[in-house]
Amino acid sequence: MVTQLVSRYSQGAVTAVAFVSDTAVLSASGGTLALHSIDTQKPIDQITVFQYARIHGVSVQESASNEEKGRQGNCVRVVVYGSKSWAIVNVDCRESGCERIRIESVHTADDWIKAAHWVRDRETDRQLVALATAHNQVIVADAEHGTCVHRISCEERSILYAAAFYGHFTDELLVAAGTVFNQILLWPIRLQDSKSIPVQQRLCGNEGVIFGISFSEDGQVLASVSDDRSLRVWNLHKQQEQLVATAYGHQARIWQSVILDQFVVTASEDGTCRVWDRQMMETVDVWPQCTKNVWAIAANRKQSLVAAGGGDGSVVVWSLEAVRGKRVEQESQLDVTYLPPQLEYNSGEPRNTERIRGFALTAWDQALLTTDSGHILRCTWNQQHGKSWTSVLSDPKLIGYSMVASSTDGSLVAVGLRDGSVMLLAPHLPPSISMQMAQIHSSVVRTLIILPGAAPGLFELITVDASGQVLWTRAALCDSEIQWNAIAALNVPQGRAQSVAAAINQKLGWAAIGTTSGCLFLFELPPLLSELQISPQGLDDSVPVLMPVLQWPRAHGRHTLTAVVLEKTHPESTSKNNSDCTIVTCGRDGHVQRFSLRVVPDAEAPKEANNVRCGDMANDMKVVVSRISCELLTEGWVEGMFEQEKGQLHAVTFYRKRLELMDLSGTVPQVVLSSISSGASKQWQVLFTPHGIRIGFMRKGHLATYCLPQQLQSSHICRILVRGISSLDIRAICALQLNGMMLVASGGEDCYVRLHRYTADVISEMCLLASERRHSSAVRCALFVPSCGENDVQYLVTAGGGCELRCWQVCVSSSQSDNLSDSNTTMIEWAVVPKSDSADLRIMDIAVIRTDSSVLVAAAYSDASVRLWRMDTHFHTFDCVAQDYSGTHCVLSIAAVDIGNGRTLLVSGATNGQVSFWDITRFVVDADNMACSKQLLPVADLRSSLLAVHDVHQSGVNSIDIRFTTDNTTACEGNPVVLVATGGDNGGVTIREIEIGETQALLRMEARRIDAHASSVKGVVLLGNDTLGSVSTDQRLAIWSLPKANPASSDTQLSLLAMSFTQVADPSALHLVQHCKKRPSLIVAGMGVELFDVETD
Repeated sequence: MVTQLVSRYSQGAVTAVAFVSDTAVLSASGGTLALHSIDTQKPIDQITVFQYARIHGVSVQESASNEEKGRQGNCVRVVVYGSKSWAIVNVDCRESGCERIRIESVHTADDWIKAAHWVRDRETDRQLVALATAHNQVIVADAEHGTCVHRISCEERSILYAAAFYGHFTDELLVAAGTVFNQILLWPIRLQDSKSIPVQQRLCGNEGVIFGISFSEDGQVLASVSDDRSLRVWNLHKQQEQLVATAYGHQARIWQSVILDQFVVTASEDGTCRVWDRQMMETVDVWPQCTKNVWAIAANRKQSLVAAGGGDGSVVVWSLEAVRGKRVEQESQLDVTYLPPQLEYNSGEPRNTERIRGFALTAWDQALLTTDSGHILRCTWNQQHGKSWTSVLSDPKLIGYSMVASSTDGSLVAVGLRDGSVMLLAPHLPPSISMQMAQIHSSVVRTLIILPGAAPGLFELITVDASGQVLWTRAALCDSEIQWNAIAALNVPQGRAQSVAAAINQKLGWAAIGTTSGCLFLFELPPLLSELQISPQGLDDSVPVLMPVLQWPRAHGRHTLTAVVLEKTHPESTSKNNSDCTIVTCGRDGHVQRFSLRVVPDAEAPKEANNVRCGDMANDMKVVVSRISCELLTEGWVEGMFEQEKGQLHAVTFYRKRLELMDLSGTVPQVVLSSISSGASKQWQVLFTPHGIRIGFMRKGHLATYCLPQQLQSSHICRILVRGISSLDIRAICALQLNGMMLVASGGEDCYVRLHRYTADVISEMCLLASERRHSSAVRCALFVPSCGENDVQYLVTAGGGCELRCWQVCVSSSQSDNLSDSNTTMIEWAVVPKSDSADLRIMDIAVIRTDSSVLVAAAYSDASVRLWRMDTHFHTFDCVAQDYSGTHCVLSIAAVDIGNGRTLLVSGATNGQVSFWDITRFVVDADNMACSKQLLPVADLRSSLLAVHDVHQSGVNSIDIRFTTDNTTACEGNPVVLVATGGDNGGVTIREIEIGETQALLRMEARRIDAHASSVKGVVLLGNDTLGSVSTDQRLAIWSLPKANPASSDTQLSLLAMSFTQVADPSALHLVQHCKKRPSLIVAGMGVELFDVETD
């Protein structure tokens, strides 16, 4: 039989991108070239160009001769290069093309290739390819056969980190070479004198190694980026000064740049792309893409789109249209409104301290302002930036204090006063009916919140006074009057700080309140609530008081909870309980959190835990609120959140005196508008109108506004062709077959735990379902808890630095598995072992043991200890049941297996090359007893269950796997026999056949391969009783055959069945996926992910 490793899916850092048309983009990851559709945001085709080299660049042929156009048809020729390899690839641009990418030829150069460029011989019109190499040489090769036609050398043989070409013909070709000595050398191609061509221009000024060079379309301007985090633009006219401008803005090194007619776009190590105005050399937009490294960028010919490839494997297409309108960098871009002279509106004595107290944007061209002297003025903007003023009213109660709030559409304005009165204004109604005022509080009004109601023109008002009283009223805008009625008072317990955020959804039957101390209060709304009319004197009768059914202290830590939104859970599905919903909150900790709310019988309610809260309701029911996700949106404050339309969520953030309006409706938050501001402590407002978006905020005592017209709003939307996985190393990966699909969980250096769905197809995909960052240090291990059967609820265990051990409840809607998305998949933190006080202590590996009534997690620690934890999924707890501190070396790996007759075996590997065996049967039995009795037993000594310690490797045992064999030929006197596979730090792999007695573990056979890999083995898995898989940092994945036991020899050599190069750099994890009645698959993780099928003919 022949065994093969076939790569079915690969995703790693995208190192090259290029447009082949305005609707199709090429991207390169490892040695694979992929074609994507911009319109459908789906992959079209992919092909492996280089087996053992990484693609570093792609150059698209801009024009072809008539003869070539006839021969190629609608195909575009592309030169692909990386390392010392280069290839000619044909890309079919027709929609009906089946094989869209076809390799024409592959060639090898004698030096590292830094740039490639299509060029023609003017005399023969022959198509050639120019290659710039690392020692400042240029190879001109024939595009048809790859043969070298010319080899040209510069007189200065400096080592290059970057290079670029300009010119269409060989006799006009110009080379820009970026050296390791911080210089750019410009030299022309002269075919007649190709031995030592002098440098034509030398551009000096960079303070670091040159990483990227790009020419303008006319070749007169050059842009360079370097290790010093700067962008420099150079003028190539000898008569003018060479260095035009130097710009700084990126927080890390800059890898590439693209210079366009109006902009320069740069890609950086900080995970962002920046758009710079070419004339002013100022940042006009920032595109955040990933945590670290945007390696490649390219623009289309129309210069309207920019494609960027991220270190996390993402490919994003950004729009350059009207990019200027999205970012405000200077105060001159703002429209600052000053009060008119007091004589125009104040008939009394002028005030020396007259200023704007509050404002409300009511329309695209109008705003209401309250003044310190007690006036309300209407300001109207015209197209010529002129302003006209109208006095709306004057009231002594407004003198010195006014709290102003507005509805999201500006049709209702509320003003809170010092004596507890609230004034309602309807700017769009006739003046005679556009105002009502009533004293509904006994002290100064501190908070005003206007929420959209169940119908147009209906609004819910939440007002809070200085005593903490929270009042819920309702306003309806009619043609003849403003109807204002009181609904209820919400009793927020005293001592929980001021209420500043609210959400009401009477259809769902819930209200929520957030406070300055980060607390979240939940109120159940009765189905029938009477409305009490509010008179000018206030409330005639007392309103009903609603008590909170649940409170969540410090939902945002000690930070203010600034906004809350109630959404229907899975609006596309039909829920059995109409009250089930999702709570979305944001706060000044910079996070946006999502909570699931469900009503269950008292007997089914779980125990409260770190991420679960329960509240009592009537009829023996309980409300259960679970934290689903917690996403860091900004390093500053998330100060507001609202739904502009159903399902379209927006947030307002403040950081370093910048206001940013963000669209949260997609998988990746997008910045709609970014402006300088005075900080979140000042009043601000965002108004959506059919004409566009207008933002307003107080700045230096005046009203500053900015308008983003409707035609420019769509420019903020980016198209994500490939979603990223992780910019940093993935240290752990595991998979689970569930409801006919594969769920893949991963964790790594970025502290995130991610859940994906893998779809096997002609072009396989990995769809992100959920992502959580709860670990404070790197996630080193992840395992799904074995399930007794397929259901919609599964459990995932993760662990890593700081000894953090976490259990996650994964809920997947089986009814919608064909269209699975993150909207109906949740990953809730279910149980936690708190972080250790020791910063250096970490969990290196885990093993999960599933029993009839409980789950045990065995954890290997860096302090040489092994601990057994009992996980209670109902009460959200981890309880330590056994531990062993007698070890002397760090425990690197651990595994467990059921060996029959109710016995469980635990094995671990340490840095000294030893493998230890424990019989943990009694602890498994004790764990079941604990589940039945609900009593916590004292922590036992695991050392007493140690069976044996074997010397296996000369150095660390990085990975271990164990399998119980049921083969009768291996049975010995009724004792069970197991196979133990290990991978060592010395590059060797071993397989041992161990007989497990009552008090010992005896070696019966050993097969090893000392030179299995050229470097450290990071993962081993047993595919069966006769095959072993291993992966190493040498980027080799191997399959080894396991020989049968030979009584005459206890030491046998492993045989290699198959070996494949993996595109994953620095592999650190290997996981086996055993398909039902199908061939097994192996997942390799590191700097990326790759899935292989193990095929046997």
